[in-house]
Amino acid sequence: MLDINFIRQTLGKYYDQPDVDTLLSNFEIKEKLKLKKGEVDAYLSSKKHGIEITFSIESSLKERTQTTYPDGALVITNIRFYGVSTSDFDVYQGVLPSGIFFRNSKKELESTLGTSSWRNPILNSYRWKNSEYQLMAVLNDEEELEICSIQLLTA
Repeated sequence: MLDINFIRQTLGKYYDQPDVDTLLSNFEIKEKLKLKKGEVDAYLSSKKHGIEITFSIESSLKERTQTTYPDGALVITNIRFYGVSTSDFDVYQGVLPSGIFFRNSKKELESTLGTSSWRNPILNSYRWKNSEYQLMAVLNDEEELEICSIQLLTA
């Protein structure tokens, strides 16, 4: 299993870069990334490892980032970790970012991360920002962490 800091540092890197290849290989993702016509995002995932990765076309990031990417590059903008088994995903078994854990209560999350900067009451999700990335937490009906994602600050 890759170190969470390595995983986090792949945010902002693009498909076919060596670190992205390492990330995909580690999670046994062999599918080739393809962007559907008219779409700006494409997804790769590993059911077995409970992870999903969002790639965004570089042109959709131009106004939101200082980074210059090759034309047509597909950039990692979001990585989701699943803490509950579903028909699409098994439970992610690795370490989560920022010292949090699946099943943390909202109170425990706020103790570790501080007050969230944004909340979506319909999805029962919260977002925290730091200098490197955004962290999104989706809570279940018991107010416990069920899905965690890290996102490029500009996305």
